[in-house]
Amino acid sequence: MEEQSVSDVALMLFEQHGDEIYRYVLYTVTDESDTEDIVQDIFLRVLQSWKRFNHKSSPKTWLWSIANNCVREYFRKKRRQQAIIPLIDDFADESVSDVLDELNLQDSLRQLNVIQRQVFVERVIHKRSTSETAVLLNWSQAKVRTTLHRAIVKLREVLARGDDVHA
Repeated sequence: MEEQSVSDVALMLFEQHGDEIYRYVLYTVTDESDTEDIVQDIFLRVLQSWKRFNHKSSPKTWLWSIANNCVREYFRKKRRQQAIIPLIDDFADESVSDVLDELNLQDSLRQLNVIQRQVFVERVIHKRSTSETAVLLNWSQAKVRTTLHRAIVKLREVLARGDDVHA
C-alpha cells in the first residue's frame, strides 16, 4: 500500500472486511457482546501493528490471521475462567443446506467446538475453498476437510436426536 496513514489503512481494511470479520467472529463465539469486543480488538491490533506488517502476505490474509488469533485468545481466556470448551478434530465436503434449513444457525453452531465452528463458517458461510480455508487457519487441506466433515456429522446428530439447541 502506498504512503497511507495507519488510520487510513485500518479504516480501509475495516470498510472492506469488517462485516465479514464480524460474521466470522459472531458465528464462532456466538455471543454478540463478546463479538463486538473481539472485532474492536482486531482492528485495534491492526492500528498498533501495521508498521510491523512485512507484506509477505496480503493485508487481507494478515487481517484474518489477527482475527483468528483474537478468537483463539478469547477461548483461552474463557477456558481459564473455567468455561468448558469441547475439543474436536477434522472435516470433509458435504452438502449442508438441509442442516441450515432446519436449525437456527447461531444456536446450531453452539453445538460445535471452536475448531469445527471456524471451519464451518469459512467453508460453508463464507464459501471459501478448502485451500483458502487452510491458508487462513494455517492448517493442511486434509485437516480442513476432516474438521468440516466432523462438524456436519455433529450437526446431523443434533438434528436426528431433536436436541434443544437452547439447552
